[in-house]
Amino acid sequence: MPPADPPIPIRRLPGPRRALHLAWYLARYPKIERFSPDADLVHVLSPTFPVPSRKPIVYTLHDLQHLDDAGAFRRRESRLGIAALKDAAKRAAMIVAVSGAVADAAEDRLGIERARITVVHHGISDRFRVTLPESTLAEVCSRFGVERGGYFVCVGKVELRKNVTTLVRAAALKPHTIRLLVVGPRGFGAEEVGAEIEQRGVGADVTLTGHVSDNDLIALIAGARALVHPSGFEGFGFTPLEAMALGTPAIASRAGSLPEVLGNGALLLDGIDAEAWSTAMIRLQQDHAFADSLAERGRRHAAMFTWERAARETAAVHELVTMD
Repeated sequence: MPPADPPIPIRRLPGPRRALHLAWYLARYPKIERFSPDADLVHVLSPTFPVPSRKPIVYTLHDLQHLDDAGAFRRRESRLGIAALKDAAKRAAMIVAVSGAVADAAEDRLGIERARITVVHHGISDRFRVTLPESTLAEVCSRFGVERGGYFVCVGKVELRKNVTTLVRAAALKPHTIRLLVVGPRGFGAEEVGAEIEQRGVGADVTLTGHVSDNDLIALIAGARALVHPSGFEGFGFTPLEAMALGTPAIASRAGSLPEVLGNGALLLDGIDAEAWSTAMIRLQQDHAFADSLAERGRRHAAMFTWERAARETAAVHELVTMD
């Protein structure tokens, strides 16, 4: 959310997001100047449809999933996403890539010359740089049917490309019991995750919580033995970094930007190797010294990712673009 009294004017177009997208499409993507004629530049924070303008345009590019994994999206969403990426490649005065992995993909897949790409890593909200009272953690854990430190948490939309089924298979490996909370709304392919849980017979150990409040989310991450994130691709990887900032150990896949962003602050595994995930999770359950060491490394690493730094680097991009 923007600050209560930002130093620049903020204008919000009325109506739900999907209705605005449809209206923009039906109007054949009107130029931004119709709404903000005095703008010096246009910064598109998430290219989901083409944005025409005569002003210099900066695009923040989060990933190229619409190109790399079109089958993971509904047809219309995929079509608009691909059109937006191609539009960004053609029109951008500068691309702000949220990681070096995204910058490489933009150069290789979209043909954008490197001189038009700047990497600016995201920051982490200060909400994740807190120490919650044990009483709060105990209360939230109790409501979700888990014990403090006795479960693993996976956070994000429940969909196939997040490799949640890897965790389900890991939980099914015996003799050890792995208690897992999967926190997030249902996404594309979520029914296959539910079917995997039923087929593997781990319904008592794996819980799909659905959407939870922000406060409960933070408490569930802070109270977990570790956060597990086997995603098949991430342009940045907020969730494991937020866990690290809270002092919760993180296990993540080696995919996309995650090795770059998480560094040595997390344990990195093959995202589809269920046996490796089971072994790592059991080790964190049993070896508290190792878990504590990983948590401390993660907290130190996450401290480098601030929104103040991201804002300074983004402002430098704006200055460079408007000088040309």
